[in-house]
Amino acid sequence: MVVRRLCALVIALLVVPGLAWGAPQGKVVIAQGVDPTTLDTQNQQETPASVVATHIFDTLVERDQNLKIVPALAAELRVPYQFTVAEHENGKSGWALGASFITEGAIPFAAADPLRVIPAMMAGSAVAGGLSEAFDVGVRAPHGGIFVLFAVINIGGYFIALISGVVVGAFAVIALKSTNKQPAAEIATV
Repeated sequence: MVVRRLCALVIALLVVPGLAWGAPQGKVVIAQGVDPTTLDTQNQQETPASVVATHIFDTLVERDQNLKIVPALAAELRVPYQFTVAEHENGKSGWALGASFITEGAIPFAAADPLRVIPAMMAGSAVAGGLSEAFDVGVRAPHGGIFVLFAVINIGGYFIALISGVVVGAFAVIALKSTNKQPAAEIATV
């Protein structure tokens, strides 16, 4: 009896994905009574447009009966933003610089708020350094970040240490920035 069920499960697991291969490529079909007139999330005055937009964008926040914003999928909504417009712009280049281990990308953040950013970066660096030592990670190149992966000894430990340090540093910065009682600059929309 167990063997039959196991064989049926294996056959089902092999056949079911094959049924999906016959579906038309590049086409999404949504069954509803009428077509939406717009997919503009700011201009939804009819139910079909709202339903389609909800399925596409899967709203992070919704409005309650009093038209106040309440979290839907988002666990928490932080207003005002903790980072200034300049910090958002510096963060765009900071990713590329950080991936290649060029620490100069952190200078604008540390200069703007040294009492919060520097301890957070020290904590993230300590975690990454400690884990890389614990995993016996070695890099035969003096510099280069993820661009010298060919020279890394124990690449699994390397990525575990790197990701753990980034996560600890990011959470520490956010936690320390949230203690800031001064409102951050509003992000301008264009």
